[in-house]
Amino acid sequence: MFRGFVAGVLATIVVALVGGYIVLRSGLIPTNADAKPGWVETWAANTSLEATLAREAPKGPNPVAMLDENLITGIDLYGQHRAICHGTAKGEASASPVATGEYPPPPQLTTDGVRQIALSQEKRLEDIQATRRERRPVVSAERVA
Repeated sequence: MFRGFVAGVLATIVVALVGGYIVLRSGLIPTNADAKPGWVETWAANTSLEATLAREAPKGPNPVAMLDENLITGIDLYGQHRAICHGTAKGEASASPVATGEYPPPPQLTTDGVRQIALSQEKRLEDIQATRRERRPVVSAERVA
């Protein structure tokens, strides 16, 4: 009985390997770089990303206080180090030759949802400045251009 079980397991492994070889040799798996990832690849990548973020993301409160100075510094750093690939508040029109030439293309953060965060932070800054009655210029997401 045990020998039959082991033989069945080995036969299953051999059939899987031969089947995989046939699929690879027949060209059924696309290897072109511009192929849209299949649902299994997308699911595996998203599952892995979520698990990695859950394991490695810092726990507890944000160590950087939400102050005007920190937000302004963040906008400046984004402009210096990220805008060339990830765009500015002008959206796709501001995509640099670097960004348009990369594969896969980097997400244009200001048009892929982060712009809403930047605008809400801009509104928050305007509210703070109005409350303090300061005459500093309003920080704009356009500043990263």
